[in-house]
Amino acid sequence: MSPVGDRHIVCVNRANAVLSARLAGKVMPLYAKAGVRELWIENLQEDLILVYRNPGPEAFATSLVFERGQSLSMTAFPQIVFAADELPG
Repeated sequence: MSPVGDRHIVCVNRANAVLSARLAGKVMPLYAKAGVRELWIENLQEDLILVYRNPGPEAFATSLVFERGQSLSMTAFPQIVFAADELPG
């Protein structure tokens, strides 16, 4: 794990659908390679939260999709639960 990944538990990005796809395709591998534990992308246009977990050398091993009305939490702090509706957007 890199020094950046050691310090970052989660990275949250807000984006429209086009930027969301670009983040997932080009930037996500950089976060994974750096060892950032989780990447959350809030897709404002489609009203979704994309969550990527378990970083590896090339990509995240786990990807999840959350919709409004669902709850989510960080793997580092599972006891802290967010409603997807509570996130800005």
